[in-house]
Formats: sequence, C-alpha cells, structure tokens
Amino acid sequence: MLSFIETVSPIVIPENIPIKRDAPRPLDKRDADYEELFDWKTLFYDVFKYNDKIIFSGPPLFNLQSLVQTAKITIDGVLQQNQSIFKDMDRTQNSYLDFQGEAKRLSVDFGSFKTETTIQPNKSDLLKGKKALISKSKNNELVWIRDWVEFYVKIHGVNAVLLYDNASTLYTAENIINKLNGINGLDIVIIVLWPFKFGPQGGASQIWDSDFCEYGLIEHARRCFLSSCDGVISIDIDELVMSEDDKTVFDYMEQSETKAISFTGVWVDSALDDKIDNFRHRDFKYIDKNSSCPVKWAAKPSAIPDTTQIVTHAWRGQVPIASLKYRHFRAINTGWKYKGRNIIKTFDVNKHEIDYELISVMQKLKWR
Repeated sequence: MLSFIETVSPIVIPENIPIKRDAPRPLDKRDADYEELFDWKTLFYDVFKYNDKIIFSGPPLFNLQSLVQTAKITIDGVLQQNQSIFKDMDRTQNSYLDFQGEAKRLSVDFGSFKTETTIQPNKSDLLKGKKALISKSKNNELVWIRDWVEFYVKIHGVNAVLLYDNASTLYTAENIINKLNGINGLDIVIIVLWPFKFGPQGGASQIWDSDFCEYGLIEHARRCFLSSCDGVISIDIDELVMSEDDKTVFDYMEQSETKAISFTGVWVDSALDDKIDNFRHRDFKYIDKNSSCPVKWAAKPSAIPDTTQIVTHAWRGQVPIASLKYRHFRAINTGWKYKGRNIIKTFDVNKHEIDYELISVMQKLKWR
C-alpha cells in the first residue's frame, strides 16, 4: 500500500492586522460559541496548480474581495499582469489565475501586509484510475476509520482513500496510515493535513452559512486530487452504504447518465442489547424506523462540469438511486457536533426495528 501525507499552502491574515471577514449570520441568530468557531482570517486554504490555472482554494471572501482583487501577485519573481478571478460560491470560493507552465513560489502584496508561500503541484496523478473514498475526520477512533475503509474496499471495490485530517490531537497522520495497513485491495492512502476551523453549525436557528471548511475541502479535493480518478464516494466515517442487490456504488455511478448519483440514509440508533465499552459499527443493528438522512453522493469528477459546485449533500446533476441507502451510525461519533449523540440507549419497541440487511452485510464481512 502506498501512503502519502500531504500539506497545504494557506494564506491567512496576520492577527496583528485589523482586517477580518464579515460574518454572514445576524447577531441575534448566533449561538454563544459562534465567534469562537467562525473563520475570520483565512483567505485561502491552499494554492495549487490545476491544468493551466493556479487555484486559490478557500472560504468565501465576502468583504475581503477588494483586498485580494487589488493585491499584487508575483510568481517565481515575475509580477503577474493577468487578471485573477475571485468569485464566491456557497460557503467556498472559485478563484484562480490563468497561468501556463510550472509555478513554484507565490508572493502576494496586499498593501497592509505581504506573504509568500509554495504553490503546491497538482496531485491528481496519485489517484489516476482509482476508485476513491473521501471524507474528513478529527479524533475519530482509529478502529472506526479502519472498519469504515475495510467496508468500502470489500463491499464497493474502493482501492484508494483520501482523508482530510482536521487537526486531530489524539494521534498523528502516521498512526492513521499504520492502522490502515494490511487491508487487502487498498492500493493507496492519502492523508491531507487540514488545520482549519470547521466553522459554526446551523445552531438553534438552523442557518447554514458559516461552515466553510467542508465546502472548501470538497472543491479542493475535486481539483487537486480527484480529477483523474474513476470515481469517488463522499461519505463520512459513521456512514456505510448498503445496496439492495449485488451492484456497487460505482456500478450505479457508471450506469448513470451524468456519472453522478445520490442516495438517502437512515439512522442506526445507539441502542445495544448488552453493554459494550469499545463499540464499533458491527455492534449495532437497530434502525430508527421513522428516521431519514440527507442525501450523500458518488461521482466521476471529470464528468462534472467545472462550473457545477460539488457540495456535501444535493447538487445539480445527481441521479437518485433508490436501491442504495446508507446507514448513519449515531454512536460512531465523538460528540463534537451534537452532544449526546453517542450515548448508548436501550431497545425501544416503539422506535426501533432490526435491520436485517445490515446484519447480513456484517455477516458477509465476518464482522458478526
């Protein structure tokens, strides 16, 4: 198994510079921790080559548009005369500079401060022809990550993993790679160190306007790593996709006209018959029979128009597949997003029912 730990080239406004991003959420709609969680200062998560462009990947600029549009950009010592394009999208940006040939160093004079960074090479060749799995993670149990990868390798034919580590503190990227060693069929693992604020969640008002990190991550991945892969499944570590037949997610993707599919999910509740301290996906079997989860997706990135934004859930061009449904495990969670979600419950006859399809797949994997 090949493995790579990749870093990025962020551009962040220094703390001593009195410039910051305006927050989109009204003051009376913010939770108490909104200001702490909001990304006030990151201009770009990364700067990298993509075809004949240099991509500036980051959160939406909002009021910082004028700062970057008037900046003087120098590449490998040459002041650039081409007009850079800085365009906000849904919780991210589509920004680039037309540039042919190799590029190594970027210098930017913003007037109030200057910065210099490495222009990262495009890394899509690492996953050329691969069937990939992508997600983000912070401090998820290593055994959960291994089980998640092993499931998709054995059930859906995944042979590559692209995992964005959002500043885990309990272990290193090397520890993740070591945990994934020995999974037959897994050809390559790429861990991207992604040390950015995840952003405030919807809060009591359920306004989703400030969780920039994941939206920027997806657009970053599609151009920096995934543009040459055969297909990718975008799914979290607490989510396992089941098929009603023997077809894989990639089979359905290839048969779709747009090479992009979506599928809904159902909650696997955190109910157990007996107490288990170190629980895993395989230990749960009861679904919340009245539950539903937002769609997730799989796609061939090269088939998606470059103007189409790929987001966490639903986006233009997806073909819904009723024969696929993912199981969303409440307990496979550290409680970072919704406190108490991972508290173990007891069986409730009015709420729960046994998921026999889930049990069957677990038996196929020899997990039960």
